[in-house]
Amino acid sequence: MMVDCGNGKYHHTNENIFKIGCDRSSKLAEICRKRNFEVLLSDCLHLPYKDNSVDFAVSIAVIHHLSTRERRERAISEMVRILRPYGKCFIYVWAKDQNRNSKQSNYLKYNTHKKNEEEDDKCVLRRTDQNLLLPVHRNRTEFTHSDMLVPWKKRSGDNFLRYYHLFEEKELSELCSEIPLVSIKDTYYDQGNWCIILEKNM
Repeated sequence: MMVDCGNGKYHHTNENIFKIGCDRSSKLAEICRKRNFEVLLSDCLHLPYKDNSVDFAVSIAVIHHLSTRERRERAISEMVRILRPYGKCFIYVWAKDQNRNSKQSNYLKYNTHKKNEEEDDKCVLRRTDQNLLLPVHRNRTEFTHSDMLVPWKKRSGDNFLRYYHLFEEKELSELCSEIPLVSIKDTYYDQGNWCIILEKNM
């Protein structure tokens, strides 16, 4: 079960198991459908599956887009809810630390920016609807805040800002430890991401 599966790029793995995905974006779900992938249109906070019905749930680059701790916990709880006893959940989130043990992540390695001393890396965007200020990240550089807006450029040339919560070390483990009926089987750092494997208890 792929939660927020995007365009289905991970559906090609292991053809010997039945896989189903879900995503909130109708356009991404349509891409999956055209690739003959099983997919549903749904929200990761309200998964349309029965309790104890899934062997394995995967969430890659999803949880860090949720803007509050409560929402992040709810999304993980939903995955645990649909798992069968002893089913496993695999989660990847962006790490704030992209330069660990003196090794840069690929995200930083591909930096093509030339530093301009006049550039302001601490610019902010005002959210007038809620009167909030969030830093706008400069792509392929170190993250300076835990909550940031990251620029994304579409093929059309349009620029959009996407919200990210960057996880500190142990933050994901601490979040998961508050969820009932689950055990942490493994947690590790991988190329600028914090990763965790959970197992549902009886």
